Amino acid sequence: MQTLRYLLLATLAFVLTAPLSAQNGELLLFFQAGDNVVTQDFKDVHAPKIREMAEAQGISVKEIALKDEVPELIHFTPAIVFQNHLGRSLYVGRYHYVDKIKTFIRTVKRMPQREAVNKKHDVVVWENGRTTIVTPVKVTDLTGELPKNFDQAEFHKKALAAIDKGMDKYNFQEHYDAVRTDRLMYTALYPYRSEDGKLFISTEVYSQFNCVDPVYKEFDEPVSGNWKDWEKVFAEAGKMLQGKIIEQLESVERGDGLVALEKGVKVKSFDKMGHPLPEKPEGLSQDFSAVDVTLANTWKMAGPISEEVPVVAFAFLPPLDYYAGEINKVNGTLKLGADRSVDGSIAAFTATLKDLTMGDESLDEHIGEMIDLIDYPEATFTFKSINVLDQPQINWGAVTQFMVEGSLDFKGIQAPLSVSAQLEPVLTEAGEQRLQVFASFRLPLRKNYDVEGPDGSKEASDNLDFQLNFLLMPQ
Repeated sequence: MQTLRYLLLATLAFVLTAPLSAQNGELLLFFQAGDNVVTQDFKDVHAPKIREMAEAQGISVKEIALKDEVPELIHFTPAIVFQNHLGRSLYVGRYHYVDKIKTFIRTVKRMPQREAVNKKHDVVVWENGRTTIVTPVKVTDLTGELPKNFDQAEFHKKALAAIDKGMDKYNFQEHYDAVRTDRLMYTALYPYRSEDGKLFISTEVYSQFNCVDPVYKEFDEPVSGNWKDWEKVFAEAGKMLQGKIIEQLESVERGDGLVALEKGVKVKSFDKMGHPLPEKPEGLSQDFSAVDVTLANTWKMAGPISEEVPVVAFAFLPPLDYYAGEINKVNGTLKLGADRSVDGSIAAFTATLKDLTMGDESLDEHIGEMIDLIDYPEATFTFKSINVLDQPQINWGAVTQFMVEGSLDFKGIQAPLSVSAQLEPVLTEAGEQRLQVFASFRLPLRKNYDVEGPDGSKEASDNLDFQLNFLLMPQ
């Protein structure tokens, strides 16, 4: 018996210390030589975490310093590629997010990426060596005091041309077919004309990887100038936004940073660079492929993304954001439109408000009284209309971003509500399909529901910011 115990321990020790093979796939981490701050952040801070995550799943990890030659799939670094006998897939996301990379691996190890084109319009395109930065430009209608005989369509056309003029690294394209190796950064401009004839342009910049939280936002001190020079004001705004995009792409704060590859670098195949696809594992009787798992059309609530992340998190605006809490019981369904498109989808989600907590019983009791919890124990949000920002069709390897105009039934009152949201299909460890949902909205309490917030400034106490993170499963 003792001998058997030693044999088992010795076997376990061998398994734990044996070198990893490519049986479970390979994760290739590409970076460039040099002391660029983004490269160093990736190599020193995040690559070790990514390695630890991958090796815990039995996945072989290679760190590859690119110099004079690059694989055809790599257009900038850091770049992360997973490959197994089924195929090769490029991670599209922030390199800071190890959990996101883990989810990516879980999906593509069964279903390698397919070629996909993301059709965009009204974009500016920056060819920076081998790297292409695509920036969709949204200019909203002019608001405020409109000039006599004002033409919104003509204004929009000239505004785009002026923005392009201010962005000297970019060139405007009315239509552009973005591919997976392009990097996207979104801009939004909100022009307003005052009664005394001045133009104010509030601005936002969004990462491709999060349509909810902007990486830059300026509404308090907008770009401004005289209306007679309005095109120059837009050019100034374009120049400023270009600078903010460059700043973000050079930053290590969020994981959007990248290092462009030179145009003249020699491009080779993965095979010729010594990184062929691993062989099929012995004894594997069945392969999964993209055609084997068809995404569902109707979905229902599956629960939180993880135990550490609440389904619904909320907080009053700063400096009252210490008044914060969560709701973890939400039910609802989502029925997609034709061909699994977000366009034409129907949905309703109901939150159980008695599950609301701020971590303090006295505060919870006070909130319950404030929102008439006994009479109105639930709140329901229903879709009315949808504006798709990116990738209207739900598909593997793509993040669909959209705005929902809907109605929130809260305290027996129905009021309009705008929600920013994104969906991404993923697989569980067991190979079950899920839709990962991330959404955000701001709820005006006094204006829409006659609810008095805590003592503080009107702006902070009258508004609650909500963040939603949850999974949907096929119904």
